[in-house]
Amino acid sequence: MTYLILANVSLILFFGIYLLVLKPLTFFQWNRIYLLSTVAISFAIPLLQFIDLSQHKEVYQPLVVIDFVELKAVPTDAVTYNYAWSAMDWVRFVYVIGAGLMLLWLGIRLHRVFTALGGNITEQKSFSFFNRLFIAEGASHRDVIASHEQIHIKQGHSYDILFLEAVRALNWFNPIFYFYVKELKFQHECIADKACSKDKVQYAELLVANAMDVSHRVLVHEFSNQSFLKQRIMMLFKNKSKKISRVKYLLIVPTVLIVSGVALAFNHSIKEPIDNQVQRFESLEISLSSTQKNRVPPEPEKGREVFMKWFIENYKIPGIIDPADKDPFLSVRFNVSQTGKLSDFQLAEGTQFGKPFFDEAVRLISKSTWKPAEEDGKAVDSKGWVGFKFDASGKIIENHTRVDVSPEPKGGLNAWRKYIGKWYHFPQEFADQKASGEVIVSFVVGKNGEIRDLKTLKEPVTGAGKRVHDVILKFGAWKPGILDGQAVEYHYELPVKLSSPDGYGVIEPGYLTSSRIM
Repeated sequence: MTYLILANVSLILFFGIYLLVLKPLTFFQWNRIYLLSTVAISFAIPLLQFIDLSQHKEVYQPLVVIDFVELKAVPTDAVTYNYAWSAMDWVRFVYVIGAGLMLLWLGIRLHRVFTALGGNITEQKSFSFFNRLFIAEGASHRDVIASHEQIHIKQGHSYDILFLEAVRALNWFNPIFYFYVKELKFQHECIADKACSKDKVQYAELLVANAMDVSHRVLVHEFSNQSFLKQRIMMLFKNKSKKISRVKYLLIVPTVLIVSGVALAFNHSIKEPIDNQVQRFESLEISLSSTQKNRVPPEPEKGREVFMKWFIENYKIPGIIDPADKDPFLSVRFNVSQTGKLSDFQLAEGTQFGKPFFDEAVRLISKSTWKPAEEDGKAVDSKGWVGFKFDASGKIIENHTRVDVSPEPKGGLNAWRKYIGKWYHFPQEFADQKASGEVIVSFVVGKNGEIRDLKTLKEPVTGAGKRVHDVILKFGAWKPGILDGQAVEYHYELPVKLSSPDGYGVIEPGYLTSSRIM
């Protein structure tokens, strides 16, 4: 029903422009086109509310960690159904019945016209219908009348009327169509009058002479129609409108834009995802403080500094470092279970070193004992990380991960995480597939806190990592890391889990891993 309401409101707006601004103009053909086109536009623009625009945007998703609670099943016998008709159902029923009756009435009127065309009606009046022309017997100036009616036939004016009558039947509740049909017929007559009135005075007298015994017919064009007689004669003698006045027809543009905007406002493919996401974010924002865990990352049993010292002393370099390598850095990621068991070792960065360098790191890390990560005092599975850098001679740089003041985003890591969740654009295609995966990105926090060298180390779908980059850059600079009173650069990795169990994306951030850049 919204479609019909928008269409008919649009019709009223367009007709108001015609009545107040355009009708006094002598651009009769332009007015004819305006009346017909605005009817078509009025019923075309509201279709915007049905176009699926969801594929032309991305779904907005908050960054959250969700704790799933047990859901209570709803017994099927507790659900009741009410089959009573609503008020809207009755409105639809009345509309369909009304439209059906009006179409039936239009059919009856057409049947009467075609029946009359086959009978002896030429003694009564002169008129045309489609390509049929009739001139009343005994009519004077038959050539002028015939010329007038031929204009209607050649320009297809009967098709115009039939089009409006059909649309009018489907919008029987709107009286504006009575005026549309009347004004369109008036413009038809003005077009024909303008083409046939070489002698305006004589032509006006002919109109008056033929109007005395003419009855009004909606579907046919009569040479002299009493309801238009006075207006036709006035327009016949009216001075021709200036060409500059045609600019008034541009008033259609702002009206089209307004109606289009209203139609798009009712487009559920835009409105529902936005409403759902806003509501989702508001509810999650309220509960975020309660769902956000107090996390402690995994670490070696005796601390990272002791571990790294032991690691450096026992790491046997299996090859020669390429002197041309400006960033000889190696990092290894692995799983740390809630019991402290290490598994699934992966080379996160440093593929230029080859497998022997990685295997030697795994050999040492596997021998170490780790404390599991904790959430609210409870041990949980997590990801561990070890990274180290070589100097020009091929030795591991000691205290590579030591820092006096760690880099920090403005407002803290929690604010940074919320920001990423607020502005991360979840890929629509990924959400539609209800898939899951992990994005791992790396970046550098420079000495001035600037974010640079963003890389995507892993992504489940093309572009997912780039979207994380965009949000990180949009947040802006961090507070830089400080070592021994000097600003230092720092390398970070951020894993982000993506999932869409209900068609809406959820992202869960992992632990940031870091290392100082020498």
